[in-house]
Amino acid sequence: MWILRWIIAVIVLAAVLIVAIQNHGESVQISLLNWNWSDVSLFLSLFLAFMAGVIAFMLISITDQLSLRTNLRRERRESAKKDKKIEEIQENIEQEIKEKNVAKAKRLILEEKLATEQKRVEEISKELEELKNPPSETTPPKSSDTGIPPTFRNIV
Repeated sequence: MWILRWIIAVIVLAAVLIVAIQNHGESVQISLLNWNWSDVSLFLSLFLAFMAGVIAFMLISITDQLSLRTNLRRERRESAKKDKKIEEIQENIEQEIKEKNVAKAKRLILEEKLATEQKRVEEISKELEELKNPPSETTPPKSSDTGIPPTFRNIV
C-alpha cells in the first residue's frame, strides 16, 4: 500500500513540475480578500496553491489519525474490560462445575454408605429373627452335657 502512495505522490509532483515549467515565463495577478498582488509568476502561484493543498490535507489527515487513535484506545479499554468479564464468567462456571462435581461425589459416597448400612441392617434383622425363632430341631444333649455342673460330674 505504501508503494501505491509514493507512486501517486511522484505522479502529482511530476504533473505540477510540468505545468510550472511550461508556464514559467507567464505572470498573473492574485487577489485574496483585500490583498492584491500583480505580476506574480505563474510557477510560484501554482507551487503555493499546491503547498497550501498539501498542508490542508496533512491537517485533515492528522485530525483523522488522532480521532482514530482515540477510538482505538477506547475500543482496547472496552475490549480489555470485556475480556476480564469473560474470564470472570469462565472462572465462575468452572467453580460451579467443581462444586457440582463435589456435590455429586458426596452424594455418591452417601448413597454407597446408605447401601452398605441397609445391607448391614438386613443382616442384623436376619440374625435377630434367628434369635427370636430358634430352629425347631431339638438336638440331643451331649453325653458331657447332662446339666450337672462340671465340678459335680466326677462325684456322680
